[in-house]
Amino acid sequence: MKRITLAFAITLSCFWTSHVVAANATDVVIKSINIGGNNIHGAYLTFDNGTFSGCTSTKTAIILATDPNYNVIMAAALSAKLTSSTVTVGYGVCEGNYALIRELVLN
Repeated sequence: MKRITLAFAITLSCFWTSHVVAANATDVVIKSINIGGNNIHGAYLTFDNGTFSGCTSTKTAIILATDPNYNVIMAAALSAKLTSSTVTVGYGVCEGNYALIRELVLN
């Protein structure tokens, strides 16, 4: 049942977007996932490549736990990290120094 739920969450992440996406970072590889780091309620994702233009940090982006798609985005991020898959990251405004992730799609 867990496999079906994860597969559904990943599939759903490919189609679900409830926010305006300002820009995309394509074909990026997730280097690390830091959940709850730096006293935030959410997660930081650091990437090996890709650039988040307009924000101070160009290799790290943030997903806030208050985002309605948090669980779906995190399921896709964990799947991509475990399988070394590339992703396309849709991001909006900067939250502090970091790009605010709005969607994450496995390539």
